[in-house]
Amino acid sequence: MKTLNDITQEAIKEVMKQYGAFWCFSTKQFEEQREPGKEYGNCGAGLVCYKGKGGELIDAMDKVYKEGFKQWVEMYGLDAIILYELNNHECFYTYDASDAVDKLAPYGVSEEQVLEVFRKNL
Repeated sequence: MKTLNDITQEAIKEVMKQYGAFWCFSTKQFEEQREPGKEYGNCGAGLVCYKGKGGELIDAMDKVYKEGFKQWVEMYGLDAIILYELNNHECFYTYDASDAVDKLAPYGVSEEQVLEVFRKNL
């Protein structure tokens, strides 16, 4: 099964390129990747982009992920995606589906939908 990251990887690379975004966790990494003469802002969690463009970057990335999620569901079906996230977050070991619920909520998947798949596959 392809993951959401597999589906969105190329589009996310293009968005990051458009906004001069990259991941860095030290000054050395920042200096190695920055474009001379450009100003950068911190988007948090190690992500930087052209100064003043952080909001646009995040919105563009969200759009890519939401479109990718639609493709993912078309490829495998919603129940298979929910089951993937339940397994990915080890919900059957912890007997707690809340991590999968949180992961899927931004895509409009309800807690009831996640719990239905959880119970069916327990």
